[in-house]
Amino acid sequence: DRTEHQLLLGALGRFADPELAQQGLALVLGHKLDLRDSIRIVHGVLDHRETRDVGIAFVQAHIDELLARMRDDGAARFLAGLAGMFCDPERKAQMAALVGPRVTKFDGALAAVTRALEQADQCIALVQRQLPALHRILDAL
Repeated sequence: DRTEHQLLLGALGRFADPELAQQGLALVLGHKLDLRDSIRIVHGVLDHRETRDVGIAFVQAHIDELLARMRDDGAARFLAGLAGMFCDPERKAQMAALVGPRVTKFDGALAAVTRALEQADQCIALVQRQLPALHRILDAL
């Protein structure tokens, strides 16, 4: 059924092995699976520390190809998801540079991406505020 199908596609993006992640990402480029479903693989790969760089390289190489297959609402969600995905300044800046030039091409994308970047900034600020306390705790152990 559809729920099971979506769960299985999501699982394909959850492998910690970068080689398996690349194989899952290759499915996203194909046309046998509905992109609205298979895009879960991309999000899963980006969510894992072990495969994050593989996912970023994939998105950088194929973002325009993926966006061309999406409706405006899906493209806006995808761009916003990329923009707000990371809680570190370097990756946030990398994603902002990637999605920034594309936001005006899709209805609703500018507002969604702006919100996502603000949320990423809030996450970064929170980490910066809490990091000294975390270091004190770890140093005391």
